[in-house]
Amino acid sequence: MHFRTPGLEHKETWENGSRAALAGGVTTVMDMPNTRPPSLDTASLRAKAALIAGRSYVDHRFHMGADPDHPEVLAHLDPAVATSAKAFMAGHHTAPVVFREAHQLEAAFASAARGGVRLVLHAEDQHVFDLLDSRGGDPDTYAGYEPHRPRSGAIVAVAKVVQLARTHGTKVHILHVSSAEETDLLVAAAGEGLPISFEVTGHHLSFTDHDTARRGPRTRLSPRSAPRVTVSGSGRRCSAGRLPPSAAIMLRTPSRRRTGRRRRRPRGCPVSRSSRSPSGRGCSPGGWSPTPRPPTSRG
Repeated sequence: MHFRTPGLEHKETWENGSRAALAGGVTTVMDMPNTRPPSLDTASLRAKAALIAGRSYVDHRFHMGADPDHPEVLAHLDPAVATSAKAFMAGHHTAPVVFREAHQLEAAFASAARGGVRLVLHAEDQHVFDLLDSRGGDPDTYAGYEPHRPRSGAIVAVAKVVQLARTHGTKVHILHVSSAEETDLLVAAAGEGLPISFEVTGHHLSFTDHDTARRGPRTRLSPRSAPRVTVSGSGRRCSAGRLPPSAAIMLRTPSRRRTGRRRRRPRGCPVSRSSRSPSGRGCSPGGWSPTPRPPTSRG
């Protein structure tokens, strides 16, 4: 889950996010480290746990953020605090730090293997995107976004991850796989016996580059929405049982200020409503509000 505590509670509080999870039938969440400040070490994770203690309606654990400047932290991570760490292989508007150099990523894989930590990866290759950017800079339209961030960036990144997992024996989970080609590589790697798992999100199976051109920020995703033929390929693999239908769910609050004025919509696809619905009647369109059980503080 992408909760927004600490530092980004104007988007969503922990109480709202956990109520939304509970309303959707989710009782345990794994929170991402994309906060302000980001959760890049044990001290920051313990501070986050203290901040939300007694305020959560669901059980929770944390992904620590993998820091390219301090990969050695992964070798000594206390499993009572976290057993996984998220690493960004490409820049993103919420990414606190990015693994831009090969030696940084290699060190993180080696340290994670020594510490028994699972690396959770946003797998796109920054060097592929830098090469494309050198031809003309950032796109100025949503229609130009998808060709500017093609699936080749993710395919190259996944190939690197597979090789590093093979070299170091690191446990790996790939987030939001968005193309059939990535799926083929990961299924083959898992069949080889490598400790690799991955997920495909509902919005990457549903939206295409055509939707982004029409809807703009509502369906602008990272990784990007694929052309229809690629989405169909991933869907066929899913229906054939070749990939798990699991996903990290993004919970977002409605984009209105208390004054009622509409705020600029965030990029990304909301797939669950917050407990603070526009009607003010609770979590569901019908107005049901869950009866909160005593909040847990297990972090």
